[in-house]
Amino acid sequence: MVMTSTCFRKIAIAIGISILAGCSQSLGIQPIKGTWKPVSKAYLAFGNLTISDDAIAWSSGQKASFRIVGQDKYDIVVELTEINLPKLNNTAYKYLKFTPKDNILDLEKEDLRVTFYEASQALDDKNAPEAIYTRH
Repeated sequence: MVMTSTCFRKIAIAIGISILAGCSQSLGIQPIKGTWKPVSKAYLAFGNLTISDDAIAWSSGQKASFRIVGQDKYDIVVELTEINLPKLNNTAYKYLKFTPKDNILDLEKEDLRVTFYEASQALDDKNAPEAIYTRH
């Protein structure tokens, strides 16, 4: 039996997924701290996004403190605790979920997906607006 390169890639992917599945460490705030530039055109008006230990600020002037309400190895969900919530199409968003775009944990090389939610009940909404940011 001859193994093709496609077969080898499938095996490597399966092994990689198995290794990652065994990793239960949370993403945490440290890898996403810093300044991010929007890639998604709809979010260019917000400007760059800066994430610190307990606050988020866009260069357009919107800013908010946050508290972490959920996290796992790929996601971190924060609740914004300020009145000046980010608005898109006149909708205020109180929750943000940060996820590496392709679920690769090296955020020095990976883009960041930011998903916006109006309420905690909407955190499973697959149609929630999302933006892609890249390291600035």
